[in-house]
Amino acid sequence: MECKGRLLEVTRDIVSGKIRTTFESDELPSGLDKLRGKDLLIQAKEWRGKRTLNANSYYWALVGKIAQELQISNPVAHNLLLRDYGTLEEADGQPLITMVPDTDDAAEMVLTAEELHLKWTSFVKDVNGTTFREYLVIKGSSRYDKSEMAKLIDGAVNEARILGIETLGDDALREMLGEHYEEHNSAG
Repeated sequence: MECKGRLLEVTRDIVSGKIRTTFESDELPSGLDKLRGKDLLIQAKEWRGKRTLNANSYYWALVGKIAQELQISNPVAHNLLLRDYGTLEEADGQPLITMVPDTDDAAEMVLTAEELHLKWTSFVKDVNGTTFREYLVIKGSSRYDKSEMAKLIDGAVNEARILGIETLGDDALREMLGEHYEEHNSAG
C-alpha cells in the first residue's frame, strides 16, 4: 500500500528510546488498520509523480512517425532520442559506464538494442590488443517519472518538427504534461 504524504516530525520516546515518525496524508490506504501492532518494512521516498498513459502513447506515436520519416526502425529511433534527451542511469550519483568492443557490428548492436540503452562516448581503451569504447548507460523510459518523460517528449517533438512531422501544439502539450512541460520547454 502506498499513498502520497508528508513527513511531519521525527522524535525519540524518552522512556523506550525508540524513534517515532509522524506522517500526514490526504488519504487512508486501504487495509492499513490490519497492520496495527505487526512488524513492518517501512520505506519513505521522495514523491515523484508518475507519467500518464497519454504521454507514453504520444511519445511512442512520435517515435513511429520519426522512424518512418527517417526510414529506420522504431528501436533505433527510440535509442537516438534517448541518447539526446534521455536520463542517464546512476549509482551513488555517478553515471554508469560500460565498455563495448569498438567495432561496427557492436555499434550496430547497441543502436538497435531494445532492452539496454547506451550513449556513445569518445573514450576508447585498448585491452590486450582489443579496442573498447566507453558507453554511458541510459535509464529505460519505462522507468521515467513525469519530469524525465516531459524532457524526452519535448525532445521528440523538437525532432519531429525539424522533420516536418505534425505534432501537438504547445497548449495541448502543456495540458498533457503540466508544469513539467513548462520546466523543460523553457529550459530548452
